[in-house]
Amino acid sequence: STMPGNFDHLGLTRWPFSIVPDREFCVFVADRRQLRAEVLDLLANLSRRDPSSIHLFWAWFGAGKTHCLYYLAYKAAEITKQASNNTLHVVYSEFPKGARSFLDLYRTFVIGLDTEILADAFLEVSTSKDTDRLRKELMTASPDLSRALHVMVTGESQDQLIATRWLRADNLPISEFRKIGISQKISTTEEATRIMAALIDLLIVAARSSGRPGCRVMWLLDEYQRIEKVGARGLDEINAGLHSTFNACPNGLSLFLSFSGKPQVNSLPG
Repeated sequence: STMPGNFDHLGLTRWPFSIVPDREFCVFVADRRQLRAEVLDLLANLSRRDPSSIHLFWAWFGAGKTHCLYYLAYKAAEITKQASNNTLHVVYSEFPKGARSFLDLYRTFVIGLDTEILADAFLEVSTSKDTDRLRKELMTASPDLSRALHVMVTGESQDQLIATRWLRADNLPISEFRKIGISQKISTTEEATRIMAALIDLLIVAARSSGRPGCRVMWLLDEYQRIEKVGARGLDEINAGLHSTFNACPNGLSLFLSFSGKPQVNSLPG
Protein backbone atom coordinates (compact mmCIF):
# COMPACT_ATOMS: atom_id res chain seq x y z
CA SER A 1 0.00 0.00 0.00
CA THR A 2 1.12 3.60 -0.50
CA MET A 3 0.69 6.68 1.63
CA PRO A 4 0.14 10.24 0.42
CA GLY A 5 3.47 11.85 -0.32
CA ASN A 6 5.15 8.56 -1.21
CA PHE A 7 6.64 7.79 -4.59
CA ASP A 8 3.73 5.85 -6.02
CA HIS A 9 4.14 7.68 -9.33
CA LEU A 10 7.47 5.84 -9.61
CA GLY A 11 6.01 2.53 -8.52
CA LEU A 12 7.82 2.87 -5.16
CA THR A 13 6.56 3.00 -1.58
CA ARG A 14 9.67 4.86 -0.32
CA TRP A 15 12.78 6.53 -1.67
CA PRO A 16 15.23 3.67 -2.27
CA PHE A 17 18.55 5.53 -2.45
CA SER A 18 19.79 5.85 1.14
CA ILE A 19 23.46 6.36 1.96
CA VAL A 20 22.86 5.01 5.46
CA PRO A 21 20.79 1.79 5.27
CA ASP A 22 17.63 1.34 7.31
CA ARG A 23 17.94 -2.03 9.03
CA GLU A 24 14.21 -2.65 8.72
CA PHE A 25 14.53 -2.84 4.94
CA CYS A 26 17.77 -4.85 4.71
CA VAL A 27 15.94 -8.14 4.19
CA PHE A 28 17.22 -8.77 0.67
CA VAL A 29 20.25 -8.21 -1.54
CA ALA A 30 19.38 -7.07 -5.06
CA ASP A 31 21.18 -8.41 -8.10
CA ARG A 32 24.41 -9.53 -6.40
CA ARG A 33 23.71 -13.23 -6.67
CA GLN A 34 27.24 -14.38 -5.90
CA LEU A 35 27.40 -12.24 -2.75
CA ARG A 36 24.01 -13.52 -1.61
CA ALA A 37 25.09 -17.11 -2.20
CA GLU A 38 28.33 -16.55 -0.28
CA VAL A 39 26.44 -15.07 2.69
CA LEU A 40 23.99 -17.98 2.79
CA ASP A 41 26.77 -20.57 2.46
CA LEU A 42 28.71 -18.90 5.26
CA LEU A 43 25.70 -18.87 7.58
CA ALA A 44 24.87 -22.50 6.78
CA ASN A 45 28.44 -23.40 7.73
CA LEU A 46 28.44 -21.39 10.94
CA SER A 47 25.06 -22.79 11.99
CA ARG A 48 26.38 -26.37 11.90
CA ARG A 49 29.82 -26.19 13.48
CA ASP A 50 31.31 -24.98 16.75
CA PRO A 51 34.89 -23.64 16.24
CA SER A 52 35.29 -19.88 16.41
CA SER A 53 36.15 -17.91 13.28
CA ILE A 54 37.35 -14.52 12.04
CA HIS A 55 36.00 -12.85 8.90
CA LEU A 56 37.06 -9.66 7.11
CA PHE A 57 34.43 -7.58 5.29
CA TRP A 58 35.89 -4.91 3.04
CA ALA A 59 34.18 -2.56 0.62
CA TRP A 60 34.52 0.96 -0.70
CA PHE A 61 32.41 3.65 0.95
CA GLY A 62 28.84 3.41 -0.33
CA ALA A 63 29.27 -0.04 -1.87
CA GLY A 64 26.69 -1.63 0.44
CA LYS A 65 28.89 -3.06 3.18
CA THR A 66 26.63 -2.15 6.11
CA HIS A 67 23.52 -3.21 4.17
CA CYS A 68 25.20 -6.60 3.65
CA LEU A 69 25.92 -6.91 7.38
CA TYR A 70 22.28 -6.13 8.21
CA TYR A 71 21.18 -8.70 5.63
CA LEU A 72 23.54 -11.21 7.24
CA ALA A 73 21.89 -10.52 10.61
CA TYR A 74 18.41 -10.94 9.11
CA LYS A 75 19.24 -14.29 7.51
CA ALA A 76 20.95 -15.47 10.72
CA ALA A 77 17.70 -14.86 12.60
CA GLU A 78 15.84 -16.92 9.99
CA ILE A 79 18.31 -19.80 10.26
CA THR A 80 18.04 -19.73 14.07
CA LYS A 81 14.32 -20.53 13.81
CA GLN A 82 15.28 -24.07 12.76
CA ALA A 83 15.84 -26.09 15.93
CA SER A 84 18.35 -28.36 14.22
CA ASN A 85 20.78 -25.45 13.76
CA ASN A 86 22.99 -23.68 16.24
CA THR A 87 21.42 -20.65 17.85
CA LEU A 88 22.94 -17.58 16.18
CA HIS A 89 23.09 -14.41 18.26
CA VAL A 90 24.11 -11.42 16.14
CA VAL A 91 25.64 -8.33 17.73
CA TYR A 92 26.10 -5.36 15.41
CA SER A 93 28.17 -2.42 16.58
CA GLU A 94 30.36 0.27 15.10
CA PHE A 95 33.96 0.88 16.06
CA PRO A 96 33.37 3.80 18.44
CA LYS A 97 34.62 7.22 17.48
CA GLY A 98 37.23 8.39 19.94
CA ALA A 99 38.00 4.85 21.12
CA ARG A 100 41.19 4.56 23.17
CA SER A 101 41.08 1.02 24.52
CA PHE A 102 39.49 -2.38 24.07
CA LEU A 103 37.08 -1.44 26.86
CA ASP A 104 35.43 1.02 24.46
CA LEU A 105 34.79 -1.84 22.01
CA TYR A 106 33.57 -4.08 24.83
CA ARG A 107 30.92 -1.48 25.72
CA THR A 108 29.54 -1.48 22.17
CA PHE A 109 29.41 -5.29 22.22
CA VAL A 110 27.37 -5.49 25.43
CA ILE A 111 25.05 -2.67 24.33
CA GLY A 112 24.39 -4.60 21.12
CA LEU A 113 23.65 -7.84 23.01
CA ASP A 114 20.08 -8.02 24.26
CA THR A 115 20.23 -8.34 28.04
CA GLU A 116 16.99 -10.36 27.99
CA ILE A 117 18.88 -13.05 26.08
CA LEU A 118 21.45 -13.18 28.88
CA ALA A 119 18.75 -13.28 31.57
CA ASP A 120 16.92 -16.09 29.76
CA ALA A 121 20.19 -18.01 29.36
CA PHE A 122 20.98 -17.63 33.06
CA LEU A 123 17.52 -18.93 33.95
CA GLU A 124 17.89 -21.86 31.54
CA VAL A 125 21.20 -23.04 32.99
CA SER A 126 19.98 -22.61 36.55
CA THR A 127 18.05 -25.85 36.13
CA SER A 128 20.47 -27.71 33.86
CA LYS A 129 22.93 -30.46 34.76
CA ASP A 130 25.81 -28.08 33.96
CA THR A 131 24.72 -25.51 36.52
CA ASP A 132 27.48 -26.21 39.04
CA ARG A 133 30.22 -26.24 36.41
CA LEU A 134 29.02 -23.02 34.82
CA ARG A 135 28.58 -21.29 38.17
CA LYS A 136 32.16 -22.14 39.08
CA GLU A 137 33.35 -20.82 35.72
CA LEU A 138 31.37 -17.63 36.17
CA MET A 139 32.79 -17.16 39.64
CA THR A 140 36.30 -17.75 38.32
CA ALA A 141 35.81 -15.29 35.46
CA SER A 142 34.22 -12.69 37.72
CA PRO A 143 32.28 -13.08 40.97
CA ASP A 144 30.67 -9.76 40.12
CA LEU A 145 29.38 -11.14 36.81
CA SER A 146 27.62 -13.99 38.56
CA ARG A 147 26.04 -11.50 40.97
CA ALA A 148 25.04 -9.12 38.17
CA LEU A 149 23.29 -11.89 36.21
CA HIS A 150 21.46 -13.01 39.34
CA VAL A 151 20.24 -9.45 39.94
CA MET A 152 19.22 -9.06 36.30
CA VAL A 153 16.98 -12.11 36.70
CA THR A 154 15.59 -11.69 40.22
CA GLY A 155 16.14 -8.06 41.26
CA GLU A 156 13.86 -5.06 41.35
CA SER A 157 13.74 -3.01 38.14
CA GLN A 158 16.07 -0.32 39.50
CA ASP A 159 18.60 -2.92 40.63
CA GLN A 160 18.34 -4.66 37.26
CA LEU A 161 19.21 -1.36 35.59
CA ILE A 162 22.28 -0.92 37.81
CA ALA A 163 23.42 -4.48 37.05
CA THR A 164 22.98 -3.84 33.33
CA ARG A 165 24.96 -0.61 33.58
CA TRP A 166 27.74 -2.47 35.39
CA LEU A 167 27.85 -5.06 32.62
CA ARG A 168 28.13 -2.22 30.10
CA ALA A 169 31.06 -0.76 32.07
CA ASP A 170 29.21 2.52 32.63
CA ASN A 171 31.01 5.00 34.79
CA LEU A 172 28.67 5.04 37.80
CA PRO A 173 30.00 5.67 41.32
CA ILE A 174 31.22 2.40 42.81
CA SER A 175 28.80 2.94 45.72
CA GLU A 176 25.88 2.37 43.30
CA PHE A 177 27.23 -1.03 42.27
CA ARG A 178 28.00 -2.05 45.84
CA LYS A 179 24.35 -1.51 46.76
CA ILE A 180 23.55 -4.64 44.73
CA GLY A 181 26.55 -6.66 45.89
CA ILE A 182 29.01 -5.84 43.09
CA SER A 183 32.48 -5.01 44.40
CA GLN A 184 34.29 -3.29 41.51
CA LYS A 185 33.82 -1.80 38.06
CA ILE A 186 34.86 -3.39 34.78
CA SER A 187 37.90 -1.25 34.10
CA THR A 188 40.56 -3.33 32.32
CA THR A 189 40.94 -5.26 29.08
CA GLU A 190 41.60 -8.45 31.04
CA GLU A 191 38.32 -8.16 32.95
CA ALA A 192 36.34 -7.37 29.80
CA THR A 193 37.89 -10.33 27.99
CA ARG A 194 37.08 -12.75 30.82
CA ILE A 195 33.51 -11.51 31.02
CA MET A 196 32.93 -11.76 27.27
CA ALA A 197 34.26 -15.33 27.23
CA ALA A 198 32.05 -16.24 30.20
CA LEU A 199 28.96 -14.75 28.54
CA ILE A 200 29.57 -16.72 25.35
CA ASP A 201 30.03 -19.91 27.37
CA LEU A 202 26.80 -19.14 29.22
CA LEU A 203 24.91 -18.81 25.93
CA ILE A 204 26.41 -22.07 24.61
CA VAL A 205 25.42 -24.03 27.72
CA ALA A 206 21.93 -22.50 27.69
CA ALA A 207 21.42 -23.42 24.02
CA ARG A 208 22.47 -27.02 24.59
CA SER A 209 20.36 -27.24 27.73
CA SER A 210 17.31 -26.22 25.69
CA GLY A 211 17.97 -28.93 23.10
CA ARG A 212 19.92 -26.98 20.47
CA PRO A 213 23.19 -28.45 19.11
CA GLY A 214 25.13 -25.33 20.05
CA CYS A 215 25.34 -21.56 19.89
CA ARG A 216 27.37 -18.92 18.09
CA VAL A 217 27.74 -15.23 18.87
CA MET A 218 28.43 -13.27 15.68
CA TRP A 219 29.98 -9.89 16.46
CA LEU A 220 29.69 -7.62 13.43
CA LEU A 221 32.17 -4.84 14.19
CA ASP A 222 31.63 -2.20 11.51
CA GLU A 223 33.74 0.85 10.56
CA TYR A 224 36.93 -0.81 11.76
CA GLN A 225 39.01 1.59 9.66
CA ARG A 226 38.50 4.12 12.48
CA ILE A 227 41.29 2.33 14.33
CA GLU A 228 43.69 4.34 12.15
CA LYS A 229 42.93 7.39 14.31
CA VAL A 230 43.45 5.64 17.65
CA GLY A 231 47.23 5.98 17.80
CA ALA A 232 49.91 3.33 18.07
CA ARG A 233 49.40 2.55 21.76
CA GLY A 234 45.63 2.27 21.48
CA LEU A 235 45.88 0.23 18.29
CA ASP A 236 48.11 -2.33 19.94
CA GLU A 237 45.89 -2.49 23.03
CA ILE A 238 42.66 -2.90 21.06
CA ASN A 239 44.07 -5.56 18.77
CA ALA A 240 45.54 -7.38 21.77
CA GLY A 241 42.12 -7.32 23.43
CA LEU A 242 40.41 -8.77 20.37
CA HIS A 243 43.16 -11.37 20.08
CA SER A 244 42.81 -12.36 23.74
CA THR A 245 39.02 -12.54 23.48
CA PHE A 246 39.21 -14.77 20.43
CA ASN A 247 41.77 -17.04 22.12
CA ALA A 248 39.54 -17.29 25.19
CA CYS A 249 36.64 -18.50 23.02
CA PRO A 250 37.75 -21.55 21.03
CA ASN A 251 34.09 -22.24 20.24
CA GLY A 252 30.99 -20.17 19.67
CA LEU A 253 32.42 -16.81 18.52
CA SER A 254 32.57 -15.36 15.02
CA LEU A 255 34.32 -12.03 14.77
CA PHE A 256 33.49 -9.95 11.69
CA LEU A 257 35.82 -6.98 11.14
CA SER A 258 34.21 -4.72 8.57
CA PHE A 259 35.96 -1.71 7.09
CA SER A 260 35.92 0.78 4.24
CA GLY A 261 38.96 1.74 2.22
CA LYS A 262 40.16 3.25 -1.02
CA PRO A 263 40.29 0.94 -4.03
CA GLN A 264 43.70 -0.64 -4.49
CA VAL A 265 44.85 -3.08 -7.12
CA ASN A 266 45.12 -6.67 -5.83
CA SER A 267 45.36 -5.69 -2.16
CA LEU A 268 43.38 -4.68 0.89
CA PRO A 269 43.73 -1.19 2.40
CA GLY A 270 46.69 -0.87 4.77
